[in-house]
Amino acid sequence: MKFRLLIFALFCFGMTFAQSTPERYTESFFLTFKNDRKKAVDELFKSNIWLTRVQDNIDNLKSEVEKLNEDSFGKYYGFEKINEVKFNDTYTVLSFLAKFDRQPIRFVFKFYKPNDKWMIHSLTYDTDFDDDLELPTKNFNQNLK
Repeated sequence: MKFRLLIFALFCFGMTFAQSTPERYTESFFLTFKNDRKKAVDELFKSNIWLTRVQDNIDNLKSEVEKLNEDSFGKYYGFEKINEVKFNDTYTVLSFLAKFDRQPIRFVFKFYKPNDKWMIHSLTYDTDFDDDLELPTKNFNQNLK
């Protein structure tokens, strides 16, 4: 009886472990991004078959992401999570800072789970986020007055 229970528990743990989560998608994205920018985008967008209808947009994104190379931004050093916003267990927004010699780049991943599987809903990146970072300090200073 204990043996069956142990096997069942391991089976359930394995199923839970194998399920893709937004965190695993982003981690995989950045691991691939280090060596192959286009492949990182391709692998990420495989999770959402509906996005094949906007393949031109995905191809444009791949071309733009490929420009985030050593010639333009210097060496890539990794990534750090900036923020996470969850809307129940259906929609999650994850923001990351990709660290380059020249400057950081913010990536924003939006994930959607309509039923039982997470899928990418959108991916954007930008370099112009100084105002977003200053906003909390501005609000803090206003509260002091």
